[in-house]
Amino acid sequence: MAGKPRPRAGPNQTPIRESMRRIRLLLLPCLSGLLLATSALAESLTLGNGEWPPYFSASLPGQGSFSRIVEEALTQEGMRVKYVFQPWKRSLELTRAGELDGSMGWLDTPERQRAFIVSVPILNTEWVVFHRAGHPVNATTDPDTLAKLRWGATLGYDYGEQLNSLFRRRGVHVEYTPRDEQNLAKLATGRIDAFAMEREVGLMMLAQSPYRRAIDYDATPVFSRPLHVMFSRSRPDSYEWAAKLARGIEKLRANGRLARIIEEGRNPMRSAEQTMPPAQPSPRR
Repeated sequence: MAGKPRPRAGPNQTPIRESMRRIRLLLLPCLSGLLLATSALAESLTLGNGEWPPYFSASLPGQGSFSRIVEEALTQEGMRVKYVFQPWKRSLELTRAGELDGSMGWLDTPERQRAFIVSVPILNTEWVVFHRAGHPVNATTDPDTLAKLRWGATLGYDYGEQLNSLFRRRGVHVEYTPRDEQNLAKLATGRIDAFAMEREVGLMMLAQSPYRRAIDYDATPVFSRPLHVMFSRSRPDSYEWAAKLARGIEKLRANGRLARIIEEGRNPMRSAEQTMPPAQPSPRR
């Protein structure tokens, strides 16, 4: 049975509907402007960043896994982040002087505790020993055996107590160079026997290196410590920024997002053809 026909709009209903439609059209730009204004009011931080892929890079999605974690954590707390890419040392000095709100990716040390507001740990790094393929180096071998090897090291790096103590021993052969890439080349060509690097950073370098089949690594970490954000003591809101970052990190950890970012950031370009900028001297200074 057919339903009853819908009554036609009365002579006064059509103008009312048209008026409502016009009001909605007029309100849309106002609402959009209100949303934009609210977004503009969000507190913004300018943080120094640098090249140390896969954790930091202007050429990676999210500008590297560490950068993604910090940005998403602060977004959880209603803040916006702007990254300024520059040499690591300059980034830290500008933060010390109050010209930047903070600097990314540093170890927590007593000196930095005095000079900066140090964030909660953001991401852990693990340093392993790289060696020539077919010539394994066991990092847990006794120090006397390790002392017989020719070691490469990069200027300005802290290699942790185990290797720092080894390198200070009389008679241990250590060759220092300015860049990690130089040490990998020396390792591949047999000029040194061992070289320690952060595992993910080293594997990403090798993925784009002509020496990638000539070099392997020992999976046992010789050094493992987290990286932090250094906030400027010259900025009165630094304690609050550090607290917001800590709360945001906990939210990312609770919903599983933190673990996903870390996993997605593990050598995202091992098999890619894209050429990354060379890593700058490590932020672990």
